[in-house]
This record gives sequence, structure tokens and C-alpha cells, in this order.
Amino acid sequence: MYKLLYINVGNPAVSGATTIVTGLLSRLPMLGVKVDLIELLFKEEEGLLGRYPELKDKVNVIDIIRIPYSDNLAGRFIRYIYKNIILKQKIRNLMDNYDFIIGINTAKSIRMLYLEPFITFPLYKHYLNLIRITNIIDGTAWFIDLVKGFRESKKSKLNICVGSVLSKMVKTKYGIECEALDPPGGVDLNLVKSVTPFPENFDAIHLARQGFMKGTPEVIQIMKNLKKYGYKKFAIIGGQDYGFDINKYLDDKDIVYFGEILDKKRIYSILKSSKIFIYPTHVDSFGIVIAEALACGVPVIAYDLPAIRYYYGNCEAVKLVKEGDVEGMVSEALKIIKDNEYYKSLTFKCISEYTWDKVAESFVQILHKFKKEFSLEYQL
Repeated sequence: MYKLLYINVGNPAVSGATTIVTGLLSRLPMLGVKVDLIELLFKEEEGLLGRYPELKDKVNVIDIIRIPYSDNLAGRFIRYIYKNIILKQKIRNLMDNYDFIIGINTAKSIRMLYLEPFITFPLYKHYLNLIRITNIIDGTAWFIDLVKGFRESKKSKLNICVGSVLSKMVKTKYGIECEALDPPGGVDLNLVKSVTPFPENFDAIHLARQGFMKGTPEVIQIMKNLKKYGYKKFAIIGGQDYGFDINKYLDDKDIVYFGEILDKKRIYSILKSSKIFIYPTHVDSFGIVIAEALACGVPVIAYDLPAIRYYYGNCEAVKLVKEGDVEGMVSEALKIIKDNEYYKSLTFKCISEYTWDKVAESFVQILHKFKKEFSLEYQL
């Protein structure tokens, strides 16, 4: 039906965005979408297929380009130049073979928006802030990509937003037209069912990219507050955002930091051994980790963000509190732990709509619309 070229650069972060990408790439071929892959990697990087080998039977590898450098300042600079000059020309030469491209900007490129654009005005202050939290080279490259991506999104007719809430927000706030992928994400329930609980039990767990945006300092404070009520075992899973050091906040031996885990079975195993999932994120367009926690039978406490309320507001196993209200989170956590079996019994009915088949079907419907508009534009 369609031919899609996906370009991956570097090791994909363990995040909701990567979960959505891998979920789509593994299922699109079953709906008639042929997926080809090109990867641009440093010499020691695993890349998309290395980290998610289950995709090897789903996508057709066109090329894996390895730059003979490591992931350091010089290497990142060389890769940035390679991507924007040599790789871009290679893609231009292949463009006629594909209906759509993801991962590099061309006339056929789909831009995937997973969150609100990370850009503030005036731009020079935003640039200085990026340099402050990184360095002059990484900050400059990051800034250029952000500004280019923002401008390209405003011009593009091929934007896909993860969810209806994000789609409406970027149109209202930034003037970006964006088709909504709905449902935005799913859970492989067969995989969840195949997993046995972790041998160690936890009173509370947090799963996310660790940093200020996902509320890591608040999570640790909530866990410490719960200790005052006799709860003593906690778990945190997820890699760290650039410049964030979780060890500055982890001074409690009862909080186990597992770091970044790639294996979904191991993540689900630890979730299944937890009583509650604490998720004080300040940004989200869906909250795929909420769906995963619910699928594992774990009730959730989260900040009352528009997207989380939209997708989970009617779920009795998800309690929402005002953003920034740490004590409110502690209070809700105590209620859920006290009547844990009851709240666990309510989790599964909240996720029936969030299957990967429905996500893939939504994506293909958007491709139909894009292709039709392409054809009309060509005829005009």
C-alpha cells in the first residue's frame, strides 16, 4: 500500500516516544505499509535494531552507517554535519522510491510531534539557556534543530501529533496544523500477561526519563514522605535527561534506582510487584507509562495535566492532583495503598482502547489522508 522510509540517528532513548515508534514499526507491515530503515550511528552505538531486535523481522534495512567516532563533543559535531549534508543528499536520491519519510526533512517528510515544541521567546534567551545546560557546540546544534523543526512544522502539511490534546494545543498556541494519532499509544497485553512479578515488592514505583520535566525530585520527596507512614521500599526506573544527576537527590537506601531498562518484560515484572505508580510529570501528551502501569494492575497518581485528564480522567484507578501538590500526592497514595486490592481491581477496564492495533490503524488512516491531499495538490 505505502512505502515508508524511517531514519534513526544514534541510540534511541528509552521514552514514550520510542515506545510509540517501535510499536508502530512492528505493526505497520501487517497493515500493508512497507518500512525501510537507515541508521546513522557512532562506532559503539547499538542503534534502533540493536536495542529493539524484535524489529529485525519487521523492517527492511537499507543501510547502517557507522561514523568512526565515539559519542563525544567532536563526534557529535561530525555526525551533525554528516547528517545534514551527506545523509540528506542520500535521502534525496532515494525519495522517489517512497511515499513518506520520517527522521529527516524532505518534501515527503512526516513530522512526529510527541510533546509541545521545546522553544521559548525571545530566541536568544532560549539559545543561551541551551548552552548553559549543555555546551557551546551541543547547545548550538540543539538550538538550530529546534528552530528549524519549529519552522518546518509550521509550514508542513504532514504533521502527526501524539493525541488530540496535543493536536489542539499546538494549533491554538503555535499555529501548527497537526493530525491527531488517536489512540496515541498502546500496551501489548499478551506480553504483560506472560510476565511474572519481580521477587522483591515495592510500595511505590516511578517509571520515566529522570529529570525536572518528569518530576523526579518530587517523586523522591513523595517517597521519603511515605516512609513517615511506615512504607519502606520504593523503585525508580529510567535513564536520565541531559545534565540531570539523580544521585544529587538519592540519599535514601530504601529507594532503589534501577537505571535505564530496555527489556519491557523486566519493567513489567517490577511494575507488577508495586502497589502504586507515582507520576508527577509536568509535561505529557498521553502518558503511555500510565497505560503500562494500569495493564500491570498498578493504580496511578499523577498531576492533573490536560492530556492525562483527557485519556485517564474517568479511570477510578488513576487519581489526579493539582500540579506541584506534593502533599496531595502523598495523601492520595496513602488512600490507594490502604485499599490497594480494590484499586488494583479497577485498573484493567481503563485500558481497553489502548491497543497497538488501534494505534497502527489510526496512523494508516492519517497516511490515507496525506496521500489524498498530496494527489489533489499535484492535480492542482
